[in-house]
Amino acid sequence: MHAHAHVHMDLTTTGLPSMVASKLCRRVVASDNNAMVLRLLARNARLNEQHRSDTSTSTISSARVEWGELLDEAAPLRHAFDLVIGSDVVYQEDVIPSLLASAVSLLDPSSPQAALVIVYANRVPAVRERLMREVTQRGARLQSLPLPASARAHEHEHPLEILCIRFAGPNGDGDGDSGS
Repeated sequence: MHAHAHVHMDLTTTGLPSMVASKLCRRVVASDNNAMVLRLLARNARLNEQHRSDTSTSTISSARVEWGELLDEAAPLRHAFDLVIGSDVVYQEDVIPSLLASAVSLLDPSSPQAALVIVYANRVPAVRERLMREVTQRGARLQSLPLPASARAHEHEHPLEILCIRFAGPNGDGDGDSGS
C-alpha cells in the first residue's frame, strides 16, 4: 500500500477507478467539477465501503476540482498526493494546460514516485500532439506504458494508452530533481 495519498480526477459517475485505486492506496480523493457527479461518487464510495470484504484501512472521499484552480498555496489539496490518475480526461486541446497545472499543484514534489497517470483515448492526433508539446515545455518526462491485450482497442474504438508523466521540479517548471 502506498504511504502517500492518491487523487483521482474522475469524469465518471461510478467512481470505479477510485474504488480500484483504494485497494492500493491509503487515501483516495475522487474528484470532478460537477456537483451531481460528486454526490454520486460519494454515494458509491459509501456503498462500496459497506460491502468491502477486505480489511483495508484506505478511505475514499470526494472533492470538487476545477482544473487550474488549485494553484493557490492555501488550497488544502496542494502537494498532498504522490499519484494523480486521470481516466479519459484529455479529449480537447484547451483542457491540457489546466490539467497539467492542476497535476503539478496536487503532486507532492518531495515524493520520488510522484506522477500523473492518464488513461488516454487517442481520438484526435492534434490533441495528443498538443499534450506531448505541453509536457515537453514543462520539462516533464512522459512514458507510455503497455496495455494488457484485453484492454487494447478494437477496430471501431479509439486506441488507448496509459501515459505516465513525471514533472521535473516542484513547480513543474523543469528545475530541480524529480527523485527518480
